[in-house]
Amino acid sequence: RKYRESAQAITRALALGPDDVTANFWYALTLLQTGYRRQGIAALDRTLQLDPLLPNALFWRSREHIADGEFDQAARLLQRAAE
Repeated sequence: RKYRESAQAITRALALGPDDVTANFWYALTLLQTGYRRQGIAALDRTLQLDPLLPNALFWRSREHIADGEFDQAARLLQRAAE
């Protein structure tokens, strides 16, 4: 829960490797957990562009679909994550 330090480390990681899937994923989660939902969703979408089969990103993106009442999209992503 050291969000400031986490954000600094992730920002540095993204500067070094903007296409790093892990850095993009943790950036998305940090945004979501600190209340930046719209930016977090965009970062999750970016992560899934880099790796469309990353189970953790699929799960977290499906949670946001559920929060928006988009149950069909959520189910589709959860199925992909399970596979």
